[in-house]
Amino acid sequence: MVIVTIRFVGIELFIGHELEFPLYLTYVYSIPGGILMGVLWVLIEWLDERWGLTTASSFKATVALKTFTYFAAFVVVTFFASWLGTGSLEYAVDYTTGPVSISNIIGSFIGAFLFVFFQQMDKKMGPGVLWKLFTGKYFKPREEERIFMFIDLKSSTTHAESLGHLRYSQMIRDCFKELTLPVLTHKG
Repeated sequence: MVIVTIRFVGIELFIGHELEFPLYLTYVYSIPGGILMGVLWVLIEWLDERWGLTTASSFKATVALKTFTYFAAFVVVTFFASWLGTGSLEYAVDYTTGPVSISNIIGSFIGAFLFVFFQQMDKKMGPGVLWKLFTGKYFKPREEERIFMFIDLKSSTTHAESLGHLRYSQMIRDCFKELTLPVLTHKG
């Protein structure tokens, strides 16, 4: 509630005049909007994990797709929350396209991009590695005990020759894809 109040007061300073609706309306549509956005966020992540919607995509395509998805969800939630909160479709359209919402929408796009970018970087580098890189853990070398698992594919040359280089490469990627979840689950 404090953040909504601060944001509300900050908006008045940003646009240079008082808003035409009372402060309590901000709470009325912020609460259902926040709940709906949280549910959508979890649903998007769950669908991506369950069906691997972005697994086969490049890093750039994954960041773009997920950023756009979160951005679109924010715009839709902003519209529906203001509509449900006030009961007026006309007000919801005016609010969603007004200067206050435009600044929020731009901020949400930047926030979604940064969130998705760092989330995908963390996935690409391994859980926790990005944070360790930021905090300087790798700045000073140190000795650590590690266990490495090597996987040898029996008759790999024969398989590569019979499948061709593209299908063989896809097979190897599929193997790594299948092994990744058990390794991450057991903190390997």
